[in-house]
Amino acid sequence: MVSCWMDEFELSTNFKSLTASQKEDSRSIADFFATCMYNYEGVGPSGWDQNSLTSCCLNILPGKISEGEQFFKNVEPVLSQFFIFLGEKNVISNGIKLAKYLKQISKDMIKAAADPSNWGSAKTFVMSAINAGVDLSNEDALDKYMKQYNQQIFAIRTTNYPRIGRNDPCMCGSGKKFKKCCGS
Repeated sequence: MVSCWMDEFELSTNFKSLTASQKEDSRSIADFFATCMYNYEGVGPSGWDQNSLTSCCLNILPGKISEGEQFFKNVEPVLSQFFIFLGEKNVISNGIKLAKYLKQISKDMIKAAADPSNWGSAKTFVMSAINAGVDLSNEDALDKYMKQYNQQIFAIRTTNYPRIGRNDPCMCGSGKKFKKCCGS
């Protein structure tokens, strides 16, 4: 559905008001937003409101979307114009209200997206690969980096936890010996 709306949106005056960078990111932004709203908030366009917008833009998108600062700077202008467009098409009833609210929270979204403590494990890995200069389109390079990354994570985790003996109680709390439980 979003794809159909985007086809119309790209012909609108709302779209024409965007910068070249915003236009380039617009389909991804609209698709990520609509998908996250549906998959994580359980709402389609008729259910988009300030609460679901807050959750999506301050938690879900910043934690899951592996993009840089410029992409997140483009989210507010793109979605604002998209919301207004959908309101004018009577797809949603609160387009202007959502656009105004998004403008209020956009700086917090940009900050949240840049803060690694907000990232999920997949975004943490991808952003680490990007920062290491890995070409994400090169499957071999990505695979090699993933192996190195996993070794580093394993080394960190194993040095931060005491070694558990085979006959020690299992750390999962089952009451069984480690060798008969998680260690098998």
